[in-house]
Amino acid sequence: MNSVLEAIFCGKPMVTIPLFVDQALNAKNMKRRGLAVVVEKDELDKDTLIAAIRQTLPANSSYALKAAKVAKYLRGRPDAARAEIVRWVKLVAEEGRMDHLVLASRDMSFIQYFCLDIIAYLLAQFLVTLFLIYRVLKFVYLRCRISIVKRKTE
Repeated sequence: MNSVLEAIFCGKPMVTIPLFVDQALNAKNMKRRGLAVVVEKDELDKDTLIAAIRQTLPANSSYALKAAKVAKYLRGRPDAARAEIVRWVKLVAEEGRMDHLVLASRDMSFIQYFCLDIIAYLLAQFLVTLFLIYRVLKFVYLRCRISIVKRKTE
């Protein structure tokens, strides 16, 4: 997703070739918004890649114009972010404390916050299991050894 955001921020249209995981969804979203041409990996060859690049390359293509428009909007967001901060500060000043926005983790103990009780329990289970496996293997080994010694003495 970072390369998609970088391309959008720079105002560049994209040729996307989704290969795995979320890339297909990202490519579909960019195509739907008019920011990218999608080339499926099954259809990928020299001619389709050149056609996709030629479709997005001209500065006056619909992809380039849309990418420039979205980049302009994205770059203008810091002003919107400042306005959002001002809005929240005013809201808090008017309403006072807003305890419903405070995270519950603020009141958790160190052990609860980092799940140390659960980690200790799982570690204890692991060690007990390891100990039991060791004891069983030791028992089997000693039984086999005793039977071998008995055969030699007979």
